[in-house]
Amino acid sequence: MSGRLRLLLAGLCSLAIASLVLGEPFLRLPLPHRVSMGVMALAGLALIALGTTNRRFVERYVNEATPESLAAIRILTCAILLGSVLWEDLASTALLPDDVRWSMGAMRIFYALPIGFQRFAESAANLQSFKWVTALVLFLGVVGWGTRIVVPLGAVCTLVFEGILRQYSYFWHQGIVPLYLLIVLSWTPCGNGWSLDRVWRGLRG
Repeated sequence: MSGRLRLLLAGLCSLAIASLVLGEPFLRLPLPHRVSMGVMALAGLALIALGTTNRRFVERYVNEATPESLAAIRILTCAILLGSVLWEDLASTALLPDDVRWSMGAMRIFYALPIGFQRFAESAANLQSFKWVTALVLFLGVVGWGTRIVVPLGAVCTLVFEGILRQYSYFWHQGIVPLYLLIVLSWTPCGNGWSLDRVWRGLRG
């Protein structure tokens, strides 16, 4: 396992566990308490993650991932997120008043960027179109077509999709683990097995 991938996995594991453990009560604490607790939690979790991604640990307890195993994880992860996207009525959030929306996490970045995200999030037509684009990207991830592009793109689309829903309620954790898995899969050759990409490469010789 390369050093960069090891650090990436360590950071993602730390972020995932911290969000699951701390959650909304953590966000309601005063800022100094959040900073100190967040630093201690992430430092501790990063040490655990680095230890479990150590080369000796991996060689002793973790078998080398085969193309088929990565493909199975890709298919299952994208299918779970696809089902979640099709289930949710994202366009209906455009009918909710602004005063019930509260800023959280990565969504602050999208609203701060000069890309007109505020207008996008307030348009039912835009949100409905975005829902079907996200569904299409995740479906392509399931069948393995253009995986080098659609897997990271699916992670970004899912992040925005779920972020829009959460900002009108609270930081619920459903869908967090599949999202993190999709981010990790973006750094792996998950399209080398059980994919249309592999079939296409075979046809081209």
